[in-house]
Amino acid sequence: MYSASKTIIPFIFIAISITFLLLFFSVLSFNNGALVPNVASAVVHQLIGSAVASSFETVFNTLFALIVWIPVFISALFVMMTGKLFDFLIDQTIVNFSYYFQEYFDASITIAWEVFRDIGNIVMIAIFIFIAFAVILNSETYGLKKFGVRILIIAVLINFSLFFTKVVIDISNIVASQFRQEISRTVNLPANESISGVFLQKAGLSNSITGALTNSASNTLGAAFSENGGLWSYTILSILFLTISGSVLLFGSILLFTRFITFLLLMVVSPLAFVAYMTPSLDSYWTKWWNLLLKNALFAPLFLLLLWTSIIIIGGLDGKTDIYLLATNKDGSF
Repeated sequence: MYSASKTIIPFIFIAISITFLLLFFSVLSFNNGALVPNVASAVVHQLIGSAVASSFETVFNTLFALIVWIPVFISALFVMMTGKLFDFLIDQTIVNFSYYFQEYFDASITIAWEVFRDIGNIVMIAIFIFIAFAVILNSETYGLKKFGVRILIIAVLINFSLFFTKVVIDISNIVASQFRQEISRTVNLPANESISGVFLQKAGLSNSITGALTNSASNTLGAAFSENGGLWSYTILSILFLTISGSVLLFGSILLFTRFITFLLLMVVSPLAFVAYMTPSLDSYWTKWWNLLLKNALFAPLFLLLLWTSIIIIGGLDGKTDIYLLATNKDGSF
């Protein structure tokens, strides 16, 4: 009890002293309209109000910074994971597609293709017999003049349908690989560095778990006590930017995996697609097969081209300005 009263007495004394000073200056302020006591009273009120407001703002910014670095760090982890997945699929399904295909899929795909090729050849023989009867019956709709040359060409191409499909896939992968290399050259990305580092760098974070953990905490605290402020700006912009970047990389990864599976299926059924081209009632299946092959072949180069363009737009060429500098007004803009 005694120790508690000793602790409280100094605070009571300070409160009484401040109250006395306020009353003193208030009384003087009405003394013949003197100017100096009025100014002194206003200064005291302003100093006390500023001290309380500053202390409250400091405590609030500190607590807020100690909380918001966590979602910033989680967003950085999201970009790291999606970036690793994206790099893996780029390597497996584009850059080294030929190697991994021959190593793991070539034998099984070739066997399955041969089955469909034999089915296609049987169908072509049936079509030849059908056209022979049409010639005998003098049919103008299915005569030799209309379908003869076309059937001969398709009969040859069926046996090269797998090679033809592989050529289209290889051209697509070669073009896409060039764009991937251009992205690395644009931002001076090391060979073993993930593409996620480009986006993390723009958020003022390192491309490692430890580095991102340290940077996210130091950046939020730095923004909280920056002369220009920027805690809210840095937090919102970082989370939004990293979430969108990670989502783009995740979306691209899913499409790259789907593209790879689609290519395998298109190679297997390519003989039947050429047969469908010869059959009037089935030619729509040829169109679907060709459109699917073309769309997936164009997807990878176009996606990497747009990704490259986006990196250039957000400042990938110079790499000098990041969201932290932008939010605290320590540098220019993107």
